[in-house]
Amino acid sequence: MRSLIAVCLLAVPLSAAEPKRPQPKSAPAQGPELHAADAAVMKQVVGLAGVTAEPKRAARAGGAGFEWVGDHGKAHRLFVLGDAQGHITELRGNGPWLSNEALAEVAKLSELRLIYMDHNIPPPGSEVPHANFDGTGFSAFKHTKLEWVLIGHALTNEGARALASIPTLKSMHVEHAKGVTGEGIRYFANHPTLERFAWGCPIRWDEAAFFDTAASLPKVKELVFKDAIATYDGGLSRLRPVAGRLLKLELRKTLALPADLDRFRTDHPQAEVITILPEHFEEAAAKLSGRMSPELKAWTEAELVRVKSSR
Repeated sequence: MRSLIAVCLLAVPLSAAEPKRPQPKSAPAQGPELHAADAAVMKQVVGLAGVTAEPKRAARAGGAGFEWVGDHGKAHRLFVLGDAQGHITELRGNGPWLSNEALAEVAKLSELRLIYMDHNIPPPGSEVPHANFDGTGFSAFKHTKLEWVLIGHALTNEGARALASIPTLKSMHVEHAKGVTGEGIRYFANHPTLERFAWGCPIRWDEAAFFDTAASLPKVKELVFKDAIATYDGGLSRLRPVAGRLLKLELRKTLALPADLDRFRTDHPQAEVITILPEHFEEAAAKLSGRMSPELKAWTEAELVRVKSSR
């Protein structure tokens, strides 16, 4: 049975759309200690975040390991999962842990495959410059084994460029990155290994950039986009080059006319289409009201009536 290590502040579950990774048959009550080299890296990472608390062992889904809580309470947590030799394979968390300086340290983790870091941005009122968390530190990962990344908030176009330079990426997910435009999205064009491409930046959404880039990915299988409006003529039609290869399209808090989705299904009959959940519909309609075409607005208003009446 494979032993696992977890260094955890928050165990953030992978989306169901994430590429499948090996799972243990059962989690040990207590895993091995961290490899000395990896422990030294984590000491630097935690120290750079200004956290002085010692880690505590904790049981989490997938394994048993260690836990740190940062200075911002329960929302400031870190999680790492390791292999039987104590080498860290996954790093997850919430809060400002991964400054560019910290990323340079994390890149030293020889077996790291996954980074899942939500809200990686200095808290309101902090004197720490957002530029310290812009993601350009991912340039240190060009010769690593990193395959999955979720990041956002302080990320910029230059940070996106650094991420796109990682040749081993299989899943790229960006959330709430107001500093990323279509330019940042297009840096991922023709990436040789990306299978899953997910984008959720409502302030700077660029439909054409996302779908053009997705259509250029030679191994793409799954697409996720969030807080957006999807149209056939402006975006979905651009995916015809990957017909037969694309297996899933997920619309999170995204509005699209049923007729446009029907046209997409005609192009991609094998693809699963996951549409907006009813409980998210009212929120999405409010956020996107100023960007709707007259036709989409009329459909949305009618759908809102139907959703409310079904409660």
